[in-house]
Amino acid sequence: MIRIVSALVVILFTQVVFAQSKPLKRKYRGTYTGEIPAYNVVLGSKEVAVKSQAIELTILKDSVLLKIGKYNYADTYIVQKNLNHFELNCERENSGINELLILDPKSKTVLRKGLFPQPDAVLVQKKKSAKR
Repeated sequence: MIRIVSALVVILFTQVVFAQSKPLKRKYRGTYTGEIPAYNVVLGSKEVAVKSQAIELTILKDSVLLKIGKYNYADTYIVQKNLNHFELNCERENSGINELLILDPKSKTVLRKGLFPQPDAVLVQKKKSAKR
């Protein structure tokens, strides 16, 4: 009995360890660009206006590169497929903050869920250059 239970535990553990999400199809990978809209932040008793900022997202086979202004982030992602979109979950290095990116395969756009109080940003895939 103990052997059966321990064998099941080992099997379940190896499935969890080796379970990786499948990478996105090649047609959904690439560079997406957009803009984070301007917004206001309340700091203490002051309200500070934050200007709009350009954002660029590059989805690779096994990682995501995110460029917001002069800041660059890179990390791996986990894909969850829902009925009509893909959700990419990434955790920023050394911060514990998760980035949620929602990819719409029909329109080939990505919605980046903003971190409070930052608004959401819609990113559009750049056109690929013609093959020569």
